[in-house]
Amino acid sequence: MKNIWIVLLCSILLLMVACEKFTEPTSFAPTFRLGEVTDISRLTAVLSGNIALNGGDVTEYGFTYGEFENLANSKDVKFEGIPKESVTASLTGLKPNTIYYYRLFASSGASTVTSEVKSFKTKDTREIRRIRRTGRRRRRSR
Repeated sequence: MKNIWIVLLCSILLLMVACEKFTEPTSFAPTFRLGEVTDISRLTAVLSGNIALNGGDVTEYGFTYGEFENLANSKDVKFEGIPKESVTASLTGLKPNTIYYYRLFASSGASTVTSEVKSFKTKDTREIRRIRRTGRRRRRSR
């Protein structure tokens, strides 16, 4: 009977020590806002966006872009340190007349958070030639 009381007392003490008060998180995931893609040409484009840290730690951030909506075989434009509110990245070596998908990301080293995925299309080689030759875009007749 004495052993039962000792086991019961040890169990209660262990339970009291193991349980601690729930604490709210002190930092939250960053939030993103993707801007418009500008300066789109056949081979280049400029991505923009905003990152709000919301108290979290970020060690690396940037854009992921690629030709597939799921961003398989994608490339990253990475920046280190604490992000400025506004982020831009100049992309080069793109393919003409191609749809590209992109998103913002921020990483703390332990985890990575990403924005929604958006898209843009690079200019068509024929369209650039037509503008250079005529000085304006040709309208299609209906």
